[in-house]
Order: sequence, then structure tokens, then C-alpha cells
Amino acid sequence: MMLPMIRSASVLYRSTSTKLNPIAIAALNRTRSEPVDRSASQLVPVRTASSAVAVNRGKHWAFERVITLGLVGLIPASFVVYHPSMDYILAMGLCLHSHWGLHGVCADYIRPKLFGAALAKLAEVIVYILSFLAFGSVMYFNYTDVGLIPAFRMLWKL
Repeated sequence: MMLPMIRSASVLYRSTSTKLNPIAIAALNRTRSEPVDRSASQLVPVRTASSAVAVNRGKHWAFERVITLGLVGLIPASFVVYHPSMDYILAMGLCLHSHWGLHGVCADYIRPKLFGAALAKLAEVIVYILSFLAFGSVMYFNYTDVGLIPAFRMLWKL
């Protein structure tokens, strides 16, 4: 009974990107002395991201890691050496970090293939609205009240 389930699951998760390109196979099989045939009949369209988008994603990933590692040092440092500007920097870093996390969860689990394009777009819009509300709320709290770090200190004194 388990064997048919395993077969059906492997069919569901089989990717189209695993198909071998006939040009690549021909290139592996020929020797260096054979001429390369680049006729239009052998060309196969390949779906790839443009290089500009790929570079942008790489920079975005690196920027996320810099912010995350910065928060690892910034959170304890803001309690040791307090300044009001640390409240704003910490609020910005925490809001960015939480936005990227929520956006990643939304992109991973609310996919257009499963839920439809409209619901996936709506979920993304909701993530942006929540992120802007959180950022605005924390900035308002920093400006009109004691600030983020003194509030945590007061909370710990209870």
C-alpha cells in the first residue's frame, strides 16, 4: 500500500528543470575536434532569471544577512550603551527583519499555484500593510513615549 503512495508523491514533486538539454548532451559526447552545430533546430529555450534580477536577489540576500547579524550585536549593545538614536535604529532593524520573515513565509506557503494569484497577491499586500503599521507604531512610540529600550527595561523591572 505504501509503494503506490511513494510513486504518486514522486510524480507530484518531479521538476521540469531536471530534463536534460540535448545541446548539453551533444557537447558532452563530442570530441574537441568536431565542429559545433548551432542550427536553430537544436536550440531549446531555457527558463532562467535575468542576470540583473539574479544579482539583485543576491544583494538583497546579503543585505538581509547584514541586518540580521547587525541585530545580534545591536540588541545587547543598545542595553549597555543607551542613546535615543539607538531606539530608532533598533526599531528599523527589527521591523525590517520581521517584514522579511513574514514576506518569506507568505511567499513560501501562500503560493499562486495552490491558492490562486489573487489570494497570493492579497497576502503579500497584507504583509506590507502590517509591516508599515508596525514600523509607524514603533516610531510613534519612540517619539511620544519613553522609547523601545527604556520600555523593555521597565518591563523587566516588574
